[in-house]
Formats: sequence, structure tokens, C-alpha cells
Amino acid sequence: MDRPRLQDLCRRLTDRLTGQPGFDELSSIEPLSIFGALPAGIPVPDGVAKLLIRNRAGRPLAVALCASPVSPGLVARGMDRARAAKAALGPQLGCVILDPMHEGDLEGLSCAVLPYRRPLSANPLGRLWQRRWLRSSALRWLREANRATRVEPTESDWDVAFGEPLRHLASNSEFPEDMRRAATFAHDRLLGGFWRPCHVLAHNDFWEGNLLLNDKSRSSESDVVSREKFFVIDWPGSNVRGYAIYDLVRFARATNLSGRRLFVEIESHCAIVGCEPSDAVSHLLAALGHLGMNLDRFPMEAYLRMAVGCRDTLRSALPDVTVPRGIASWKASPSDVAPKSFVVGGTSAGRVQP
Repeated sequence: MDRPRLQDLCRRLTDRLTGQPGFDELSSIEPLSIFGALPAGIPVPDGVAKLLIRNRAGRPLAVALCASPVSPGLVARGMDRARAAKAALGPQLGCVILDPMHEGDLEGLSCAVLPYRRPLSANPLGRLWQRRWLRSSALRWLREANRATRVEPTESDWDVAFGEPLRHLASNSEFPEDMRRAATFAHDRLLGGFWRPCHVLAHNDFWEGNLLLNDKSRSSESDVVSREKFFVIDWPGSNVRGYAIYDLVRFARATNLSGRRLFVEIESHCAIVGCEPSDAVSHLLAALGHLGMNLDRFPMEAYLRMAVGCRDTLRSALPDVTVPRGIASWKASPSDVAPKSFVVGGTSAGRVQP
């Protein structure tokens, strides 16, 4: 979308919100960010335009999200899934999800207005301090969210929910051989009844870029006091019947969590979902397989980079003794090198942060 059309959206949204409850102090709306594109110039499939709404004092009041023409229903889907996640989490844990102040369509593009909350600092040193300040709270919340939303699949659901994603990954020749072998092994353990996974709420893009700071002890959207230091945004890819471990690995990767600390978290998450730490591999691969089956317009190369990066992060945390026979090579394969398609600028893409 070009800037003239974006400015027109700002004017239309101003007309719509003027006089609406909660917008009495509305003064101006200005573009905050545009949809963006991948390095090859491909529009970001989950990109949204962000419009900053200011009050009469010039302070940020709210942020409007407007879906891209590539995915016009994305924002509406995100709001629906955020509500489903909030209901699954319950009042206390669900306070990290902001309630929209307004929802609707603008020129055929779904949009929503959320109360403004401060993002992490753009300054590297400030962001590093905030990351450390938030990390323990975010990890605790993630554990509690898993515990609160755990759901046992029915016998007939296991193959559809876990077997199919594992078969999908195992059959994808673009993955490194060790990941395909591990997926086959996890699938065999599932069929043999040795691994009985469960569902948990999965955000599926849980990293510091989707955390906003909670500068107030009470959110304006609810009478429930939020004890958390943060809010979680960007829920379009979430699933209340999601997969364990993936959100943890993505967050650990983004915040440079040490292998030792990640292993402690893996033990806790596996205890919550009722499996051994070694089965973290199986949970992660099922999640990656499911995401691969639902890429929509997301580029395959970017997905593969992310998947291999998650593998590298998880296997750095798993001691050899925790890996069951059959996937030991998944951990003990330092000579395994990703295909050339995983190399960007001479650096293994498995180390690129999301």
C-alpha cells in the first residue's frame, strides 16, 4: 500500500472514531509503520499497517492495525483468536491480551484499534536491560499458560493432530536428514503408544518483538489487576489446540537464553504436559510440521530457516543422556550442516534470530 492510500485510511479512521466512546481526546492519526516486505521484495504475509492515534496533549492514545491487501482478513482473525486465547487462559493469565477499543473494516481491509502500550526500546542497551527484566516473568507466564490450557486429545485426534504433521516433516526432502529421522522416530513412538502428547495454547510467534510493556498496575480494559510486566500481541497464528515447546524455543532463541536455563524450562514444560524431557524434540517437530502444513503465503525458505534455527536452539539444551535411543544422532550431530539454502551471507541461517 502506498503512502497516499495510507493517509486516506488515516482520514477515514479519524472520521469513524471521532465521537466514539474512548476517543473523546482523539487529536490525530498518523502512520507508524507500513506492511513491509521480505528481502526479495515479497510482501510480508502477516504484515499490517500500524497507525498511531494521539490525544490532544500529543501523547499516544491507541494504535490502529490495518490488514494488508495480501491478507485482508488477517486483523479480524487475530482479534478472534486473541479472544479465544483469553477465554482459554482465564481472567488472571488472560490479562496479558489487550481488548480492542474498536473493530471493523476500512476499504475492505479488516482493522482494529488497541490501547497504546509501550514497545521495548529501540536502543540496543535499553532493549538488553528490558529483555533481562522481562525474561523471567515471560517464562513463568508461559509455564502457567501451558498448565492452564492443557487439553488431552481424543484417541482419534492423535494421528490427525500429531501424526500428520510428523509425516509431513519427515517426507519433506528440504529438511536436514537428522530432522526427518527424528520426525519418523517420534511418529513411530506415537503409533506405538510410547508418546502421548497433549494440546496447549500456542501463540506461535512468541518473542520479545510481540511483547509490550505494562506501565500500569491495572489495565484500562478490565477490572482485573494484571500482575504481569508485559502484554502479548499478534495472535493471528495462535491456536488453542496448539503444540508445547515451540513457543518456549522461539522465546529462548530470541532472548539468547542459555542452554542450561533452557533445559530447566524444558523439564518444567515436559512435566506439565506429562512427558520426559527427551520428548521435547517430538513436540517441537510436531509443531514445525503443523506450521509447515499451514504456511499460506509464508515463504518456504524463511520457514525452513526458522525450523532449523529452532532445532539448533533445542539441541543445545538437551544433554545426551536425555535423548532416547533412535534420535541420539539428532543431538550428537555437530557435523550435520544445513543445506546451502540455509546459508545467508556466509552465516548459518540456523543462528539468525526471528
